[in-house]
Amino acid sequence: MRTAVFWPLCGVLLGAWAGVLGAESAPVHQPLADKIIVLDPGHAVKNAAGKIINPGASGRHGVLERDVNLDVADKLIPLLEAQGAKMYSTRTHGNAWRYSPQSRHADNRARAIFANTMRADAYVRLHCDWNRSKKFKGFTTYYYRWGSRRLAKSIDRALAMALPGHVDRGLHRRTFVSVTASMPTVLLELGVLSNRQEGKDLGNDAYQTRLAQAISAGLVDYFERTPKHKAPQVSVSTSSTL
Repeated sequence: MRTAVFWPLCGVLLGAWAGVLGAESAPVHQPLADKIIVLDPGHAVKNAAGKIINPGASGRHGVLERDVNLDVADKLIPLLEAQGAKMYSTRTHGNAWRYSPQSRHADNRARAIFANTMRADAYVRLHCDWNRSKKFKGFTTYYYRWGSRRLAKSIDRALAMALPGHVDRGLHRRTFVSVTASMPTVLLELGVLSNRQEGKDLGNDAYQTRLAQAISAGLVDYFERTPKHKAPQVSVSTSSTL
């Protein structure tokens, strides 16, 4: 009697184990597999004497732009790594300050050169805005080269979906994004620190997570719409400063 029960039970257990093995061996979809992404949490530059030469803006609640940029990058990196991306950042919490013996413009150019050296498929610069008008608010997406417009559009659309009720200031083409970077590049103004509510939001951990999730979704959308090959390199100016 025991033998009669044992063999059916073994069959059930073996079938269940095979199911587990099959589930473990099933391929995981990683839309950013083999993609290299460089993040640039803006500002936080000191000169050789240790003097801050590019502090970034500050909000009405004591929120510092350089901290917000770095916090959002810190939340964004694991999200993109989970999608298969290989990540690099121009600043980390372990190396929160950058040092430039020349100027902030030279440092910005050095950041872009770093992205070029890493042969990045996308270069995302994180910033926060500031305006004399306390009523000015919203997020803005900047790009420069036309090859970067699709990336800018994907991320801007994702931010708009993730932040209903917030002002989307749209896409703008500006040289300060970077004329040195040789891959699709965007500069994101994540919000306006000088606005009372947005300044408060930007310092909030949960809000920063929403920003990171939106940027991640935008990057996934961009690469899923991009042909499965290395992103085209664009021509650059050797005399540029950014």
